[in-house]
Amino acid sequence: MRFWAALWAFWILLGGWALCEGARYVIDAAGVAVLVDSNGAVLLEGVETLYAVREDSLYAAGSAGELALYDGDGQPLGEARFDMIADMGDALIFRRGGRYGAMDAAGKVLAEPEWTQLVPCGADAFLALEGDPDDDAADPVLGLRAGVAEDTGYSTITGLRPFADGRMPFCDGQGQWGCLDVNGALAIPCAFDWIGDFQNGAAIAAKDGRRGLLDVNGNWIAEPDHTWMDRGDGIVAGLSQRAGLEVWDSAGRLLYAIPAGDATAEIVGDCVALRDGDALRVYNARGRNIYALAPEALVFPGAGGQLIAALGPWGSASQWLVDPSGVASEARFQRLLPLCADRYAFMTMQGAEYYSEDLNSLQISWDYDSARWGLIDGKSRELLPAEYMEIRLLNNDRLLLVSDGAVTFADVDGTPIRVWQIEM
Repeated sequence: MRFWAALWAFWILLGGWALCEGARYVIDAAGVAVLVDSNGAVLLEGVETLYAVREDSLYAAGSAGELALYDGDGQPLGEARFDMIADMGDALIFRRGGRYGAMDAAGKVLAEPEWTQLVPCGADAFLALEGDPDDDAADPVLGLRAGVAEDTGYSTITGLRPFADGRMPFCDGQGQWGCLDVNGALAIPCAFDWIGDFQNGAAIAAKDGRRGLLDVNGNWIAEPDHTWMDRGDGIVAGLSQRAGLEVWDSAGRLLYAIPAGDATAEIVGDCVALRDGDALRVYNARGRNIYALAPEALVFPGAGGQLIAALGPWGSASQWLVDPSGVASEARFQRLLPLCADRYAFMTMQGAEYYSEDLNSLQISWDYDSARWGLIDGKSRELLPAEYMEIRLLNNDRLLLVSDGAVTFADVDGTPIRVWQIEM
């Protein structure tokens, strides 16, 4: 009997813990600053400033210069007060009095705010700078462990960046780039024009004015003979005279190469757009040309693998959706803003025609105060009319709607969950 009673108590406790660990949402607009759960129940209120430090679990709240750390139930953690705080994985970095320190997720201070820059590199370990951030001199990189600082023997003129794949790119006092490892040792010699952040073991780097792909040991995955190279959603693309357009996955495995001639290229989500004098052609991650437009057109990443295409004067109904297979919607919008998979905010704005003598043509003067937002799905079907001053995505499955007299917490279909009346 005691066994079943204990088991029942365990399940009640587990259920309560699961409820406590549910999604949290920051409502911060038009004077409303509250933390709510998915049903709109208020967990934290009565603060001037509120933002997520770590989604669903850690929040900064309070007034300017007097922020405190709170958990997902709106309970304060620790006694530290700060100007700002950010999650950097192994630790939370905070600023107080113009200097940076670190704390753990329970609010315990790990490093006092004595540093002009601080980056975590393992359990209770950091790289730090203490020089003047406004001068141009190279600052010694210090290793900080258990509050004790030691000089790593290296200096940087570009500051510290977060570690990725155990590497931190930096520029030395001679203007050459290399990488430090998490122990503050030199992992890649300072022999490059520039090194970007690593992702899945690969980073874009420049040498002698050309770009290529580096591995974490400083070896070239793709030779530095590319005039252009950039990252997108899970892909890297580059242009060279040797191979035209080359596209790799994020780890540097070649996906495809096609001739490019004199075209320029740009990353659009997980696609690449090639632009020449004849057309703008969009290629997916398999190298298939899924869509073509006039060369003066623009293409932007959409939601859920879709694209937003634009062609026409700014402010006109000149934007539309293109799905991943290249099928375009017939509906046209003045502006589209991707929110989450299958949801977009669309804008309407009023304008008046006038004749410009300088341009010798009719122009439109747009009334920015008239801009209002509505909601559509990925098939361009209207879910909410354009009557909101702002539509914002919260934690990927809720919406914040700001109208002339209310702030509304809603689901992704626009159905209200909780409403706060406001005075604008």
